[in-house]
Amino acid sequence: DVTGKPTSMKIRMTVPAGFKINAGQFVYVKVPSISKVQWHPFSLASGSKDDYIELQVGVIGDKAIWKQDKESGEWGQIARPTFTYQLQREMRNRIMQMAMLDDPERQADTVAPLRCKLRGPYGSTFTKCFDPRYQG
Repeated sequence: DVTGKPTSMKIRMTVPAGFKINAGQFVYVKVPSISKVQWHPFSLASGSKDDYIELQVGVIGDKAIWKQDKESGEWGQIARPTFTYQLQREMRNRIMQMAMLDDPERQADTVAPLRCKLRGPYGSTFTKCFDPRYQG
């Protein structure tokens, strides 16, 4: 937003082998560095012909848990940060690490990728809505 508080992020990842996606579906994502047991649902923002999975993620949290650091101006969540905030923080830390390295080869060797697990995709697809057999 205009104050610099993180409100959204785009995540792209390679499509796992055998993973077929369509518009209107969702996946569950687990990031072990955040939680070893929590799975969170996200809608797919990528199309069936894309060679990547894209998620548009809103960084959520009640106004009461957000606090802005007076010196740095950076926003953070106090007292039980949300999963989406922790995910944003993990991504930001990796981006900052990569920005400090000017050589792309050193970036790949030095900065570990953010490991995650996917379940899905789930949900009905809209592909049958144009099939005459399903029109009312």
